[in-house]
Amino acid sequence: MDTLTTRAPKVRPGAAAATRPSRENHRHPTLSAFLRGLGFAMPQAIDAAIDAAFCDVDETALSAGARFDHLHRRVVDWFAHVLDRSDTSDEAILSAGRVAFLLTGAARRWPEHFLAEDSLPEGMIAALRAVAPRPVPAATPRRMADQALDPMTAGDALRGLLSIALPIPAVRAPARQGDRRTA
Repeated sequence: MDTLTTRAPKVRPGAAAATRPSRENHRHPTLSAFLRGLGFAMPQAIDAAIDAAFCDVDETALSAGARFDHLHRRVVDWFAHVLDRSDTSDEAILSAGRVAFLLTGAARRWPEHFLAEDSLPEGMIAALRAVAPRPVPAATPRRMADQALDPMTAGDALRGLLSIALPIPAVRAPARQGDRRTA
C-alpha cells in the first residue's frame, strides 16, 4: 500500500488573516451578489462592505432575508445622502446610485468610503452626482387646443377610392432602347 506524504505550506507570520476564507462564498452569497452588482469584485472589498453595512447590528441575530433587507436599506440611504436625493422612491434612488457607482468605478476607486456617512471625498461626491441620472417630473395631462379640421369633400373621397382601385404609377417608365419617344 502506498502512502501519501504532504507538507504543510510555509506561512508568513500575519498571513493567516489574509488567507482566511472570504464570507462571500460561505455565509453571505445573496449579499455578495448584491454588492457585485454594484461593481465590487474583490472578496476583501465585499467583506469590508458587509462589515460597514452591519457595523451597528449583530448580523448573526438576523435571518438571511433580514440581512439582505438591512443591507438594501443601508445602501439606499447612503445613495440618497451622497446623491442628495430624498424626493424619489427607494428603487429610483437605488437605480440612480447603482448607475453612478458603476459609471464612476467607485467600487474600485473608493471602496473604503462605501457606506461611510462622513468625511467622503469631494471628488467622489462630485463624480457620483455628475453621472447620476436626474429625476424628471411626472408628465401632467394637458387639454388639447381646439383645432379647425378641414371637412372632406366628395372629390377627396372619390380620388381616394380611385387611387386604390386604379393605381397610377407615380413615375413614368423609362423609355425602351428602340423607342423613339423622348422623355
